[in-house]
Amino acid sequence: MNNFPQHVVDHGSLLYRIHHAANGAWFFRADGLFRFDLTDRPGHGTCYFAESPLGAFVETLQSFRSISLPRAEIAGRRLFAVKADFALVLADVTDNAAGRYGIDASVGASSASDYAHSQALATRAFDAGFAGIRYHVRNDLSQRLVGVALFGPTGPHGDDLWPGDDQAIGEEIVALACRDLYFRTRGPLLDPA
Repeated sequence: MNNFPQHVVDHGSLLYRIHHAANGAWFFRADGLFRFDLTDRPGHGTCYFAESPLGAFVETLQSFRSISLPRAEIAGRRLFAVKADFALVLADVTDNAAGRYGIDASVGASSASDYAHSQALATRAFDAGFAGIRYHVRNDLSQRLVGVALFGPTGPHGDDLWPGDDQAIGEEIVALACRDLYFRTRGPLLDPA
């Protein structure tokens, strides 16, 4: 992956993740259920973030887009915002120059049945020393929302990895998802706390 396009997340830049309230925010997957999971690098996995709260919402709750999203499902999750503890160099598949390596938009948009290509890319990026992959969020047809798949030690980690701000998902994020990305919700409004 010599000269593969890269993007630097500067020290102190914010990244966002939505997770189940019952679980901690940091979990690096290696089970192959998600797009950029490191399935063949024992001891290493992938934790999924976005560059905006809306990107994290769409990436995490995309399976509810075609049906009404229960507000109880939203209330059972948390929005985690964390500042990068140091600069992160990511393989950038949002850059058209990635096309030189046989990358196209399908790497961020393929269905779960076709993650082999994106997981192979994750392995190559990991082996090349990248901290993760920057990609377009699948269900944003405008391609403005960006996800960040970070590599790290497999499994759950406490907030001591990088402490962040963990809070309820605000109604403003839900309203944006409904207005701009055609999510529909059902149930009572979220508690503003």
